[in-house]
Amino acid sequence: MLNFERIVDKASISRRPQIASIVRGYNPSDDQQRQYLISIFKSASKGRNTTYQAVNDADERIGIFSLSLDKLNDQPCLVIDYLFVKPEFRSVDYNGLDVKASTILMAKVIEIANTIHDQIELKYVALQLAHDKLIPTYEELGFEALRVGRQKFWMGMPLQ
Repeated sequence: MLNFERIVDKASISRRPQIASIVRGYNPSDDQQRQYLISIFKSASKGRNTTYQAVNDADERIGIFSLSLDKLNDQPCLVIDYLFVKPEFRSVDYNGLDVKASTILMAKVIEIANTIHDQIELKYVALQLAHDKLIPTYEELGFEALRVGRQKFWMGMPLQ
């Protein structure tokens, strides 16, 4: 079972060495991932998003996701700013549960979205794709293509 805890907010982190230490704990596989994690944590430390980490029973960090509220096409939505699974937990069944860690993290995102939706009528859970090769992955989870001006490709999962 994974424990989800909110991390990195204005009160808990304020200096670059703190952010660098947290990023090292996620073992990014290349400099691009490292730099992106740093930018997400900096943004969270300024209160622009909320970042959660998933920790397993052995107290190992499995991954993180970062969320913010925004409007797409004048519709309120919960934006997944970033979803990151540590390299050693990618593309493998998590704990023999016949489910991937990324799917478990996404289920938590949807749970949070539904909680917010009860208070603020959200239209979508939305994200910008890092790469077109991820389209089938997100379509399997119930996301569909969204037209959002001339910006990068967005996908959204409608909330009921």
